[in-house]
Amino acid sequence: MTGINQLPDEILEIVFNKIIWVEDLINVSVVCQRWSFLVRRRLSQIRVLLCETVNDGEDDDLEPVPDPVVTTDTLFYQELIEDNSRIAEYLDFLPNLKVIEINGNAEPIQPYIGSLLNCRTNIIGLQYNHPFWLSVPHGLKHIQMFSSYSIGTEVEECFSEVCEQLFVKFARDSLWKILSDFRSLKRLHVGEFRGEPLSGYNGPCSHSIEILELNICHYRPDVPTCSLHDPPYGFGALVDLCPRLKSLFIRFQSIFSYQHVPNRPNNLLQNLVLEYMPNSLHNWSTLRCIIFNFPNLKNLAIRGNLELLDSHVHDILSNCVRLELLDVRGCPKITNRVEDSKRYFSKYTNRQIRIFRGEFPVSCAPSNHRQVADGLDFMRNIFYQSFKTIPVFMLPECKKR
Repeated sequence: MTGINQLPDEILEIVFNKIIWVEDLINVSVVCQRWSFLVRRRLSQIRVLLCETVNDGEDDDLEPVPDPVVTTDTLFYQELIEDNSRIAEYLDFLPNLKVIEINGNAEPIQPYIGSLLNCRTNIIGLQYNHPFWLSVPHGLKHIQMFSSYSIGTEVEECFSEVCEQLFVKFARDSLWKILSDFRSLKRLHVGEFRGEPLSGYNGPCSHSIEILELNICHYRPDVPTCSLHDPPYGFGALVDLCPRLKSLFIRFQSIFSYQHVPNRPNNLLQNLVLEYMPNSLHNWSTLRCIIFNFPNLKNLAIRGNLELLDSHVHDILSNCVRLELLDVRGCPKITNRVEDSKRYFSKYTNRQIRIFRGEFPVSCAPSNHRQVADGLDFMRNIFYQSFKTIPVFMLPECKKR
């Protein structure tokens, strides 16, 4: 009978690749010199270290879902509440790590993160899950991708010059500084956009943001930072302040009939996703104002709109002359008549247009979800997702190697 030590290296590597916990791999590496060599080769391939959260159940629907498919470049560790020093031990075994997720459930974690990452400049992405509205740790000037519940007003002192991706749940108190000070920012994700006060903003536009993702929520009087006098529909002003925007994802969540839309035409925007929750409303006159404000659209998704009709699709195909893909899944009033419009424009305008209709498989989306995706590519990593399953970071290919 063949023992485990008689197995070839290739078989052992397959076994080690099935281990997803970093501490287990570290323990395996001390068994013998051969295993240590094979495990360290596996650890050298790790680019992403994620935290398995001890969830209290209060915010389940907004927590990212870990990818059920084990990838060779990702490991997990159990949430450490009392002994943060173990994270430093893990990092010593991961020389090529690019992204780390840290939960800040204990107050000492904040200064600790700065000292932990300051000397590890290979780490360019930090997912910082702190449950309170605290300032960003210092010593992070090399961080190019940052995710948190919110960011403090002094964040520009930390990494505003180099940060390229910002993934936050709230941006209300810092949106002005993001627009004016984050000069390298290419992608902005706001998990709950509640009508951030942009009416008084007279700063510069953001000429760097190319990808914008907003979940537009109703304001809540019980939240101290929200006022009954603030409009819940300030997304149009934000889009106008991003003139170089190429890709836009908007999820309409609240029970408002949205009337405020972008005022400035954007000729650069090519990819647009409008996702409607069951209680959100949008009449066609307002919807067409949004769509036709982007004359060079190539890929358009309108999902879950209860009022979208076949005639509206015909209008879209007629006016969006560069459109190549139209996704109207989840719109119950769309019928197979849209295929007639597709054939008409294909015949008389020599355009090849793809149309997706029917049910949008939201229940299947998490199976394709990764917290860290490969490549800063909106169409590959975001367009076909629901807002809930959008990746936290998209690691540029050149930084993946």
